[in-house]
Amino acid sequence: MPHKIKVKNMEKIFNFLHQVEHLKSTLRYTSLASGRKESSAEHSWRLALMTFLVAEALELDLDSNHAVRVALVHDVAESVTGDIDAVKIGRKEFSEEEKHRLETQAIKKIKNKLPLELG
Repeated sequence: MPHKIKVKNMEKIFNFLHQVEHLKSTLRYTSLASGRKESSAEHSWRLALMTFLVAEALELDLDSNHAVRVALVHDVAESVTGDIDAVKIGRKEFSEEEKHRLETQAIKKIKNKLPLELG
């Protein structure tokens, strides 16, 4: 029985990874210095790397492993919602409440793809 549970967990993990793969093609509202649009995946990777390096360089008293994990997943909702940037909110394309509602729905959808202990 434990083997079946592990296989089911792996299926859920692969479903989650398939969902968040959309972050590679989800372009952020703002551009890089080069003018190219950055994907949400690139943004999260860079933030995770910066989090790790800065925490180490400044010898910050924090759990850098946890901070890097947060950096890696902080925008996973964008795999469903796309990038709802503050500029879009400022232009009244979205309200703060609508952004929060959409992201909450997205997180629930994504969380259900993971095994209980990881979600």
